[in-house]
Amino acid sequence: MAPKTVIVGLLHDVVEDTPVTYSELEDRFGEEVANMVEAVTKASYFTMTNRDQMKTAYLMKLIMSTNKDTRVIIIKIADRMHNMLTLKYMRPEKQKIIARETLDIYANLAERMGMRTAKNLLEDHSFKYLEPEEYAYVTSLVEESREEREKTLQEIIEKISQSIKYEHFLLDTKVFGRSKAVYSIYKKMVYFGHQFQDINDLLAIRIICQNIDECYSILG
Repeated sequence: MAPKTVIVGLLHDVVEDTPVTYSELEDRFGEEVANMVEAVTKASYFTMTNRDQMKTAYLMKLIMSTNKDTRVIIIKIADRMHNMLTLKYMRPEKQKIIARETLDIYANLAERMGMRTAKNLLEDHSFKYLEPEEYAYVTSLVEESREEREKTLQEIIEKISQSIKYEHFLLDTKVFGRSKAVYSIYKKMVYFGHQFQDINDLLAIRIICQNIDECYSILG
């Protein structure tokens, strides 16, 4: 990550929480850093003051359109990830408010930015505070079968990788796999009315090709 982005990540709350001004930031770190810190502060302002009055979709669009620099969105998502990891120290009613905002806005922002790991973390932690009993139940089921799923996942990745290498002669293609996140599994259980053991797609495989021709070659 670029040094200026790291600097903004460290300074993102300075204008909002301390007497330090925009001008002081500009003098010390330059205009670009000061502008990004100000943009992160504005993104916080939108969610704090407008979440009850505006529809979630509009609020997301407002944040995205206001912050043309995608680094600002990334920093804001990272900030919210940290907030969720320390949410246990807040009052229960505050936990639910922040968790709902995180699920409705920041998890969706992370998905739009292609930050799947961040999206899953934000969703799972929001789920934990919004529906604690359901979260505990699904988490226990996931943990019970984790070892078996991870073993199956590695076997699938190895089989696909060998096929791509020795049957299609593609040496630069990458194969990745992951287990579905807790909230994602819960949504499937609710949507389809299934029990955990009836959910078939608990694993996901991603194959990264170098070009379109390689993609179709692998698909057969």
